[in-house]
Amino acid sequence: MAKELGRVQDDIERKLQLGNFATNVQTTIMVTNIQSAGDLPPRPPPPRSQGEVIIDGFTKFSLSELKAATENFSEGNMIGSGGTGDVYKGVLQDGQVVAIKKLHYIRDIDESGLYDGINAFVDLKHKNISRPLGYCHEVIMVLIRDNGKCVRAEHREFCFVEEYMENGSMEKIIDGSRFIGWSCRFKMIQGIAQGLHYLHEQRVVHRDLKPANILFDSDMNPRISDFGVAQKLDLGVEETSGDTNIAGTVDYMPPEYLFEGTVSTKCDVYAFGITLLGTIIGGMSMSRPQEPIRWAFEARDDVRTELFKPSLCCKSQLMQIKKCMEIGLLCVEEDREHRPTMADVLAMLNGVKELPALKQPWGIE
Repeated sequence: MAKELGRVQDDIERKLQLGNFATNVQTTIMVTNIQSAGDLPPRPPPPRSQGEVIIDGFTKFSLSELKAATENFSEGNMIGSGGTGDVYKGVLQDGQVVAIKKLHYIRDIDESGLYDGINAFVDLKHKNISRPLGYCHEVIMVLIRDNGKCVRAEHREFCFVEEYMENGSMEKIIDGSRFIGWSCRFKMIQGIAQGLHYLHEQRVVHRDLKPANILFDSDMNPRISDFGVAQKLDLGVEETSGDTNIAGTVDYMPPEYLFEGTVSTKCDVYAFGITLLGTIIGGMSMSRPQEPIRWAFEARDDVRTELFKPSLCCKSQLMQIKKCMEIGLLCVEEDREHRPTMADVLAMLNGVKELPALKQPWGIE
């Protein structure tokens, strides 16, 4: 009888241990080979690491690592927000400060498109391109209410990790809250053009170029960032059409992409033109015009120092400002075939190529 009671007690203890184990199982289950203690000497614990290095300098992070880096994606660590996601400042286990973009709920987004974004930027190396550090993609189980019942459902989390830029974005310059003289503004314009030209040489279309995605390093050099919706064109392919997953920011989208889903490098050229005009308008002493394209077209022949803040520019720089206004207008031509390439833009900015005649911008009568 005592032996029977002992076996029953042992069986109960084993079931309790299994029950405790089951309650601690998370959504990700790792299967390991269990060896008896007598087979092999105990192995030392693995070194603590950050994620899984996919290729040199590019890491697949776990969601738990990024939560720890951002204090569970706290509002206090949020440094930006946009249509596709929120950006957080984070500190990794090794002390490295990073920027982490956490995409909004992506149930209806084609996951292959997200990996296209990774493929587009993983090998990019340029002084005017923000350095990609890695990504995170996990499926977690959450409880949701469906027809009055709580049910388990899959929830997908996708994050991009880039180097952190301490001097913020170009948004502050565009909206006029951060004052920078024309010489520095022109240097920034050149840097953005160089970075975009490099992207297009790699057949990469950014698709969401805007001031919020142009960051500044410690030396105030512009860096194009946020490649979450970038697309890499196949070799020999100039454009793709019929894209139903329109991504980006409407104010910076050309008509052929907005209405037809046509993707080409000329989409980025259009966005660059809007950004260039905004860089000029951000230094104006008057209130910001509601229609920057119309304003630039009508004011280009009457550029005066009194239009700008007194310390922004001098008379000798007015011709350069006028030229930049015209380059911006060329970039926002309605017909993408009439827009310059970024190689042309650089040549015009540097004074080695003449500007073609302007046409009246679309939407202006």
